Formats: sequence, structure tokens, C-alpha cells
Amino acid sequence: MTDYSGELYKFVSQLATATGDLSKMTAPSFLLNGYSLLEYSLYWNDHPDLFYDIAKQSDQEQMVAVLRWFVSTLYGSFHSRCAGDNSERKPFNPVLGETMTAEWKDTANKGWTSASMVVEQVSHHPPISAFAIKMPAQKDPKKPSLLMQGQCGQKTTFSSGAIKVVQVGRARVTVSVPGKDDVEYTIYPLPELTVAGLLTGKIFVELLGKTQIKSSLGHVAEIEFIPKGWFTGDYFQVKGWVKSSPKADPTYLISGDWTKRTIVSKKGEQTTLFDASVEPHPRIYKPLEQQGELESHKLWGVVSQALKDGDYAKASHEKTTIEEAQRKIRRERKESGKTFTPQYFDFVQPRDNDKEGATQRDPQQAGDDASGEVGHWLLKQVY
Repeated sequence: MTDYSGELYKFVSQLATATGDLSKMTAPSFLLNGYSLLEYSLYWNDHPDLFYDIAKQSDQEQMVAVLRWFVSTLYGSFHSRCAGDNSERKPFNPVLGETMTAEWKDTANKGWTSASMVVEQVSHHPPISAFAIKMPAQKDPKKPSLLMQGQCGQKTTFSSGAIKVVQVGRARVTVSVPGKDDVEYTIYPLPELTVAGLLTGKIFVELLGKTQIKSSLGHVAEIEFIPKGWFTGDYFQVKGWVKSSPKADPTYLISGDWTKRTIVSKKGEQTTLFDASVEPHPRIYKPLEQQGELESHKLWGVVSQALKDGDYAKASHEKTTIEEAQRKIRRERKESGKTFTPQYFDFVQPRDNDKEGATQRDPQQAGDDASGEVGHWLLKQVY
């Protein structure tokens, strides 16, 4: 087996001397995992049964259901690839206009029938992905439905031997139940990340910071990701609470390990919030021959196969070819004055009371005068 420790040390040395955002830095091919970062958004729907369960609850129990679903997304998103003896690897940076779609079927007849998700790279500078889940995929006016929309980007730096990632953006869940007013849950800020273990080669992700979930009914929840101390404590610990209003005492308390089992307690009585050993619901992808040229599996397929084959030279060559083609498109777009229009999402400037999680707009969408604009990305056609 080839020893890449020298190349890893060289890459870490480059990180240590770099300044500013590291998102444009190119990683050596042996550190790539063969997936587009766009595909990571699909982990939001790893457990569609829990997502649909939100619509079955009411009052604070609905907030607990939202929190349970949110925690259920964390294992796939941030730990599944580095569990056990595995090591985290870097995904491909999505190209502007790249898309990813998937579906899920209600094989256990839980009531949601089907769900669909679309993800699109709506901005390249800064890198922003927009995503949306529809459940059911085809709305039935007589049954509950859920819509999750959001956007996410990363600001990456290197400090103290680890990569620090601040996630910008938010997610919002809209719960529609026939005969009732819609209820919205806004998840902001998204967790911060530390990518640790670079010096040992056993790379893993630890979450940091606090994430709040606010309901349009006034309920609020918070989950805090607690970093391991230098000499004490454990990795992956969380604590949190659910309140009926921001100034109220907590009704529920949250604790545990988000990579294993989290606990919710009320008046001292504990139950499982989420067990991370539960297998995710299977995804359904379009056949490769039916995918467009900018759909992730089609776009990166040759690179991914080269990585699987261990042909890192070919992987680097094919990856560079894709990236150079995108740079050429960007130059031509700027010279011609043409703009980029996302396929699935519209950029909407926020209301004064809805600016949390708003992200910047890429100048390629509306010329250089668009630089600095902030807003949210919403699905063009919900149903």
C-alpha cells in the first residue's frame, strides 16, 4: 500500500501557512472521498419517518419532534464517513449550477407516501448550496405536508492543527395540516465544525457552537455541541432544552452523544430522543443515463471511479478538467455580460425581521452590482 504520509504532511504545512478562507484550496486526490459536497445535503432526509412525525404532533411536542428530526440528520452529515476505523475525506467542491435530486418511498406505510429533495449550487463565490425537501412529493390537500427549505455555505480556516468550518445559512420547516394555520420552524445558526486528526491521519469531524430552533408559535429549542477538553470529557457531547417561550423555564432537557444516543427528559423522566444506530431510509436516484451533465453523479462520475480504482493521477487530471471548464464558463459569462440563473431556486431579499441566515449572492447571477446582496434561496415551484 502506498504511503501518503509525506504528501499529507506537505498539505497540512500548506494549510498552516495559508490565510483567509481555505475553500478554494486544492486537496491532494488521496484525500478526496469521491462525493460532491452537494450530496451531503441529502442527509437532511435520512429519516423521513421522523420528519413526517413532526406533522402528527402539536404544541411543544411538535418542537421536540423537530429537534429529534434535526439530531437525526447529524450522524449521516458529519460522522457516518469517519465512524470506526474510517477517516473523513474531502468532498468535491460543487460547480455553479450543479444539482442533485433524490426520492424516498414510504415502504412501511407511515402515511407520508413519498418524499423528494433537490439540491443546487446557487453560488460559487461565495459557495452556497440551496436545498429543499417536499413531503409528500405530490401534495394531497386532505393530508398533512411538510416543506423544508434552506441554504448553506462554509467559511474555512486553519488553526491549532485543525480545520475550522463556520457554516452560514439556515433551514426552515413549514408544517401544513388541513384545517390549521401553517407553523414554521427556523433552524439557525447551523453547527460549526472542527475537522481534527490531520496530523495523525485519522480525520474526524467534531461539532461546536449552539443551534437554535424557533417556532412561529413562540416555542424555542437550543442544542449546544460541547467540545472535548484537553484532558477531560468525551467527544460528540450535547446538551440543550425546549422552552414554551424564550424567557420561560425549560420544559424538556436534552443530553447525550449525537453519534450514539441522545436523551430527552421531562420532570426527571428520560426517554431516547434519537438512536444513531438506526439505519437511514434508502434513497432513490435517477438512473445515470437519465441525468443531466450538471447532476453530481454524472458530472463527477469519472473522477469518483478513478478514486475507487486508486488511480489518483487520473482523478486529479479529470477533476482539473472539470474545474478548468467552469473557469472558462465564468470568464465567458463575465466578458459577454450574461448571467447565471439557477434551475430550481429563486433568490429572495429578506424582510427586515427575517435576515437570520441570509447569504450573499454570486455576481454571476446579476452582474457585479449584485455583489454583497444577501437573501434567502426559495424553491421556484413547491407543488
